[in-house]
Amino acid sequence: MVTDKTKLPFKTSEYFSGLMPKYAGTKKTCGKDVDKVYAVVSITDDHWVAIAIDFKDRVVRIYNCGTTTDITISAVKPFAEITPYVFKCLCGDSNIKPYEIEDVPGTPKMTHPGDCGVYTAKYIECLMMGVPLSHEHLRDENMGKIRQKLAAEMSASIKSYGVTADIIDTNALANDLIAWYDRKLKRKYGNRDNFRLLSSVFEQEKRDHEELKKKYALLKAESETHSAEVASLKDEVARLGMREAELAGEVVRLGDREISLMGEVAKLETDVAFSRDHEERELTRLRSDRFAKVSRTTQKAQARLDKVKSYIKEQEHIVQPKMDALNQSKGAQEIVTVLVRRGAVVSESEPENLAKEARIAEEEVDALNVIELSDADLNLSPDQLGFGLTRLSSQVIPVSNQHGSNSELVSRSDIRHVTVEERNPGN
Repeated sequence: MVTDKTKLPFKTSEYFSGLMPKYAGTKKTCGKDVDKVYAVVSITDDHWVAIAIDFKDRVVRIYNCGTTTDITISAVKPFAEITPYVFKCLCGDSNIKPYEIEDVPGTPKMTHPGDCGVYTAKYIECLMMGVPLSHEHLRDENMGKIRQKLAAEMSASIKSYGVTADIIDTNALANDLIAWYDRKLKRKYGNRDNFRLLSSVFEQEKRDHEELKKKYALLKAESETHSAEVASLKDEVARLGMREAELAGEVVRLGDREISLMGEVAKLETDVAFSRDHEERELTRLRSDRFAKVSRTTQKAQARLDKVKSYIKEQEHIVQPKMDALNQSKGAQEIVTVLVRRGAVVSESEPENLAKEARIAEEEVDALNVIELSDADLNLSPDQLGFGLTRLSSQVIPVSNQHGSNSELVSRSDIRHVTVEERNPGN
C-alpha cells in the first residue's frame, strides 16, 4: 500500500515495484515478491563492491574483493538507512531502524587492482544462481577471460531484450548535451584558456628539462655501472655455455642408463611372472597336502569318537543301572544305620548283606567304567584334537539324583524284609 511517494526521490516507487528500468522491469515488489536486492557500489571512484540488501533479515551484506575499511562502511551506510524509510513511505512500515551492515568474510580477493568490477559482477551472478564463491575460479588469472565472457553476454542480452535503441538513444542524448556545453564554454573562455595553457606548458617544459638533466646524470652513472655488469654477464654466459655442454653429455649418459634400466625391468618382470607361477603351483600342492592330512586326521579322530560314543552308550545302558544299584545299596546302608541309631532292632546279618551287595556293585561298576584307547588313537597333534568333538546336544545328560530310584532293584532288596521293632523308652 503506497502512502506517500512525494517524500522519495524521482521514480523510487517505480523501482521499488519493479516497473523500472523499462527495458528490464520485473513487476515484482520489494519485500513482497523479492526478499533480496543485489547492487554495486562505487567506493571513492576507484573501487567497486557488491552489496545484498536482505529485506527479511534487515541486513546489508558487503562482498568485497579488496579490504573493507571505514570508508567502505560509510559508502554502504546510506543503503542501510534509506531502505527502512522507503518501506515506511511506500508500505506504511513503522520500523525505521537502520539495517545492520555485515562484511561477508572469505570472499575471493584480487591481488592486483583493476579487476574489482569484474569480481563484483561475478559475485552478484554467483549469489543470484546460488553458486558458492570459488577461490579456484574467481582469481586474477581468469579475469581476462571472464571479462570477455561478460561483454559477450551483455551484448547478447541487450539484443535479445530489444533495448539497443533505447540505450543508444539515451547515451547519444547525453553525449550531445555534454558536447554542446563544452562548445559554449570553450567559445567564452577560449583565449584565456589558451594563454593559461601556454603558460602551464612552458612551466611544465622547464620542469621537464631540469628533470631530464637529472635523469641524464643518473643514467650516465648507471651506464658505467652497467658496463661492468655486462662484462660480468658475458663471463657468466660463457660459463653457462660450458655447463650446458656438460649437461648435454649427462643427458646422453642418462639416456643410455635408461635403456639399460628398461632391460633390467623387463628381466625382473619375467622373473616375477615365473615366481608367481611357481608360487601358485606350490600353493596348490600345499593345499592338497593339507587336505589329505586333514582327511587322515578326521578319520583318526572319528575312530576315537566312535569308541567314546560306544563307551558312553555302554555307560548309559549297562553301567548306569549298576551305578543305580550301588547307590541304592549305599542308601539302604545309611537307612539301616539311622534306624539302628534311633533304637530299631535289626538283624546283624542285614548290614553285612547290604555291605556285601554294595561291594559287589562297586566292583562291577569299576570293572565296566573303563575305556580302552590304543597309541594310534592318542597320537594326535594339538590342532588335530579339535576334529570330531561331540556337540553339547549329543553328550550324556548326568543323573540328577545319584540315589535315584530303580523299582526292580528296590523290589529285590532285602531292606524290604527287615523286621523293625520299636523300643519302648519307658521299659
